[in-house]
Amino acid sequence: MLKRVVLGGLVFVCLSALGFWPAKAQSLPDTLKILAIRVEFQPDNATTTTGDGTFDLSSSTTAFQIDPPPHNRSYFQDHLTFAKNYFEKVSRGALIVTGDVFPSGESDAYRLSESMLAYNPNTSAQAVDQGIARLLRDAIQLADADDQV
Repeated sequence: MLKRVVLGGLVFVCLSALGFWPAKAQSLPDTLKILAIRVEFQPDNATTTTGDGTFDLSSSTTAFQIDPPPHNRSYFQDHLTFAKNYFEKVSRGALIVTGDVFPSGESDAYRLSESMLAYNPNTSAQAVDQGIARLLRDAIQLADADDQV
């Protein structure tokens, strides 16, 4: 169930990737389990956001593209494999990272009820923070309703 996800663990992963390492790393668990959820927005054509709010599942035809599509389940699973290999190496085997991506369908994503712009009106710092909090809440609720998670 989703209740096993520790947000602090996800923050730790982000900070570690940036080069910050807790002073008492020996007190950390030896295994970190990551639950990655693919969430997309209602499609839109707003000029103030990039893309249309959905994952790019097309095949890339550009020769030099950073993180080329398709941005499907395998794409994100590969990122988790990178995190596993990276943290196993830098911790000298003391930290094992495992993870899975949901939903389990290769091209599936949980669809939020609002557009990208609705979650970031960019009218004030407080509105941005509230939008991010709503995005996180709505994403977790969608994933929690999935019996496979």
